[in-house]
Amino acid sequence: MENLITIVIPCKNESLNIGALLYSLFKQKSIRNTRIIIADAKSTDDTISIINKYSNLLNIEVIDGGLPAVGRNNGAKIANTKYLLFIDSDVYFKSNNVLEKALYTAEKYDCELVSSLILCEDNIRAKILYHICNILIGVSKYQSPFCPGMFFLMKKEKFDDLGGFNENVKHCEDYLLGKRISGKKFKQIFKFAYTGSRRIEKIGYLNFVLMIINNIKNRNNIDYYKKDINYWTEYDK
Repeated sequence: MENLITIVIPCKNESLNIGALLYSLFKQKSIRNTRIIIADAKSTDDTISIINKYSNLLNIEVIDGGLPAVGRNNGAKIANTKYLLFIDSDVYFKSNNVLEKALYTAEKYDCELVSSLILCEDNIRAKILYHICNILIGVSKYQSPFCPGMFFLMKKEKFDDLGGFNENVKHCEDYLLGKRISGKKFKQIFKFAYTGSRRIEKIGYLNFVLMIINNIKNRNNIDYYKKDINYWTEYDK
């Protein structure tokens, strides 16, 4: 795996979550010396000290970040593997072969983009919304892929050709990049990336649904995505 994939994680002030992610990565099959680049946006809590605790268990490198699009792009610039796997810092895995399955799928089907299923355990309403998202992810291959940045595996050559994540937008940079991939080159694996409900709770359940609807309606209107909808509020602190 280490010769095929580089993991890039953008973060800021994730002391409550980053440990769970790194532990679940440590438990992944075949992780060995796989390079993990964490793009930190000047965290002021215990994020870095928690990351340092895992430095003897995982091949971790901390670099300068910014908003998620910036952090992801910064990590991608110094990666030299065939695939890039972008994971949000508040994600964790229960199955120990999620990465292995995603990489196997990418190789077997010559994918340019691979997503996972998403699940929330701490809130039933968020759980229902993410189940709806999973359906949207699955059927999106028939038009243009919808691949959330929570788990976003992409062929680096294609990533570079497309210029990476758009750093000029305020939200949904993952959707904007993913939808530029042919549906024939996109797969969804039936493995879960778990996340909390905090982002939905911050934006509000109704607003979250409206955001999805507006994303679909404005999928070809780049100016819409340049508007600040207070999605990445933790990066404004």
